[in-house]
Amino acid sequence: MKFDQAVNNILHENYFGGSPAEQSSGIRRHVGVTEDEQESDFMSKDEVKQMQNMLNKGIEDRRGGKKKSNLQLVDPNLLSPSGREFIAKLDHAAEMYKQGGQIRSPNPELTSQAADFEDQAFQESFSQVQLDYVAFDRGEGFGGAHVYRYPNVAGGENQQSGMPHDKDGFRLMCQSTANKGDDTPEALPLFPLDQWEVVNLFARGSEEPILTRGKITQ
Repeated sequence: MKFDQAVNNILHENYFGGSPAEQSSGIRRHVGVTEDEQESDFMSKDEVKQMQNMLNKGIEDRRGGKKKSNLQLVDPNLLSPSGREFIAKLDHAAEMYKQGGQIRSPNPELTSQAADFEDQAFQESFSQVQLDYVAFDRGEGFGGAHVYRYPNVAGGENQQSGMPHDKDGFRLMCQSTANKGDDTPEALPLFPLDQWEVVNLFARGSEEPILTRGKITQ
């Protein structure tokens, strides 16, 4: 396999990873690669090992990694049965990404299926969600953004301290880039997602997003 193909696999794997700052800003780190003009069609054992280590760092942000990811920090005991089922689907998608992104035997079809599976799970669980307007925040986005959230009130007797979650154990924070003086509806549906710059999904147990969607991920 060519070196640049391996790098592309790593970048694709890192699509759902990255630091919270990367997820919220949409600015991703790039892997710089320098190759001789006479590029070899095969990678040496040392190159394979180096690239696999880089890939594993991305995988560590998902289930099964050495370092606990945002998804791993979710406490299933604080979720409803439906919430636990949704988290299980995210776990399954993460495993599909892991398998499809292996350097020695990459499977682009499997990684594409993982993305579709994750998108479908997200839509099935949150297709009916309505978000309430919070305020214009100058510190969000690039020069400020209108912030919406779901739910607007605490989601049941098991509500923990901090931001409110719904009855299944989730909450959403979305950013809509517009001028401060623009008309902003008091409520908006979550879908279509391309109306949002950033869609961050949180779950009980993890203070950082477990899933990010919106224009920054397109």
